[in-house]
Amino acid sequence: MHQLKYQRRLAIASAFAFAWNRLAIPHLDTPEATVLLPVPLSTQKLSQRGFNQSWEIAKRIQLPLSIEPIANALGRHHSDTNQVQHNRLDRQSALRHAFYIHPEALPKIQNKSIVVFDDVMTTGSTLHEIATLLKDNGARSVVNWVVLRALRPQTRIHSRDL
Repeated sequence: MHQLKYQRRLAIASAFAFAWNRLAIPHLDTPEATVLLPVPLSTQKLSQRGFNQSWEIAKRIQLPLSIEPIANALGRHHSDTNQVQHNRLDRQSALRHAFYIHPEALPKIQNKSIVVFDDVMTTGSTLHEIATLLKDNGARSVVNWVVLRALRPQTRIHSRDL
């Protein structure tokens, strides 16, 4: 994922989508879902990176015909802090009100079951904030699809402790 995001190796998005289609799709049970939204990047980060990695993977997966992928329904306010270094509480605080729904997309989410697609979930704070936003704006339900799950930091055992 690091190579996709930071080295612009877009072919890796196809590899992730291929793996998703083979391994995840057969096990997903979301018959009521009608809309798929990728986790957005801020305009500044999107300009800097040149693409949204969540969308690059999402647009390549095999969706049921009943699910409409929408690239730009959600937006994100820019923040100068990178979430990678933060713990759960810091992330939750930094992400409060970080996302918004573009007004023209509101009719597409109201009373709908939404899939939010993300490349990596670390603490779940981003997905929680987006789900809250969508539900507060009329979404019937929200489910998250995540390609990779970051491991929680493990406490190291030192040889002196054994």
